[in-house]
Amino acid sequence: MVNKELVTVDDDFLSLTLDDSFLAKNGIAFEGEKIEGSDVELDIFVEACNFLLKNKPEIEKVIISKAAKYYSDRVLTKKERYESVFKISLKELSDPTDIQYMISLTKIYVDVEDTCAQSLGFVFHCDWDSEHGFGAKLSSLNECEVGGADIAFT
Repeated sequence: MVNKELVTVDDDFLSLTLDDSFLAKNGIAFEGEKIEGSDVELDIFVEACNFLLKNKPEIEKVIISKAAKYYSDRVLTKKERYESVFKISLKELSDPTDIQYMISLTKIYVDVEDTCAQSLGFVFHCDWDSEHGFGAKLSSLNECEVGGADIAFT
């Protein structure tokens, strides 16, 4: 589990990188923007990191499911446009879990103004939009909004 001593605190951000895989190739990078620099913000940050570590399988399942649906409903329906603009070739998913091979987690945002540890934003590099990426905003273990990477920190 994460404790306060593992968190890097600088003028503007709280950050932590763990050597753990969660749809990531190089560990999990957590980041939170400091607002007041209070101990409460640090406590919320640590609580959110521990929430993710405790619930990784469930969170990963929710994100994979939502990402696969987003890809099928929003990306593949505009396949020609994506292929033309980004000079790529898109394919159908043979299984919804195959989406995990098309996305790679780059950062997790912790909203230290939100006292709910379950409110986490996930930014991914994705094969279909290298410019904007893919994002997920978790509100609970059952609620997750997906879209462009900016959704992770809105």
